[in-house]
Amino acid sequence: MKLAAAMLLAGFLCPILVSAELLLTDQSPQTAQERMATLYFRCGTTRWLEREQRPVPTHSSQSYEKALVQALLSGPESARLTPLFPPGTQVLSVMAEGQQLFVTFNERLMAGYPDEGATLNIPDYRAGEGRLRRQLAMASLVNTLTESGEYAQVQVLVRAETTLTGSLRLSSRYYLEDADTLPDPLTRQEARIIQPGYVADQLMTLWKTRAWPALTGRLAQAPGDAAAQHAFGLALEASPEILQYTFTPGSPAPDGSYAVVSVSLQYQAKGGAEKSIENWPLRLNRAEGYWEVPWAAFSALLEACR
Repeated sequence: MKLAAAMLLAGFLCPILVSAELLLTDQSPQTAQERMATLYFRCGTTRWLEREQRPVPTHSSQSYEKALVQALLSGPESARLTPLFPPGTQVLSVMAEGQQLFVTFNERLMAGYPDEGATLNIPDYRAGEGRLRRQLAMASLVNTLTESGEYAQVQVLVRAETTLTGSLRLSSRYYLEDADTLPDPLTRQEARIIQPGYVADQLMTLWKTRAWPALTGRLAQAPGDAAAQHAFGLALEASPEILQYTFTPGSPAPDGSYAVVSVSLQYQAKGGAEKSIENWPLRLNRAEGYWEVPWAAFSALLEACR
């Protein structure tokens, strides 16, 4: 009987956890190696995933795919990114069958997040932020594991330790739905990945709400001297009120090192007159997987609105 069929049988309660290394093992004689990987984490508290590129250590007794999942569970290195799995979640095995991976977690995957508490009983939270966090967790998992193009699907399994269940497959209850249905295997979710235009959107929102500390924190390559920083702060305070804006998704360069987003905005200038700028080319750079707006690029837009 094929692996997939055996694992999906109802009543499969026995914690049979075949080691992932039987099927996915780095046979290198070295005890530990590092491979550059692209991991996906939540971008702050937004609804988007953002890439983090960093070396992931692997051992001769552990598959690269399992090391990737472990890296996701360990969380991001960048402070701008947010971990997506409840503390204590462990990856027990990663097995492959053709182009599909079977990833087994311990039961902590089903636990709530430490900051949820009583909010899990609020219907609006369950259907909103609560469900989004879990959707992003699964999107980060499948996007990370399909990045190489070797695998197309991920089936998530959970080993029950304190409850009885008819299947190891992750059910819809994980997504805070009142149903025991078993979703299809995960496939890559490109729509969850932040694009250059979304970064511009965040920046323009901060400008519109005049959230200066947050806006300044989003800019890259800011000047180091105090005088320039002070002058920039004064320019922000004197900037016009943004009435509305639009933006394009962004056109990445052929080598992916930068992208250009067209920003159009209407603003209220000094004296109350309404003015507009159409299709301003805002250039974003890509560094270590992140899209960033350089301080000079935003300053140029700011100057155009004076």
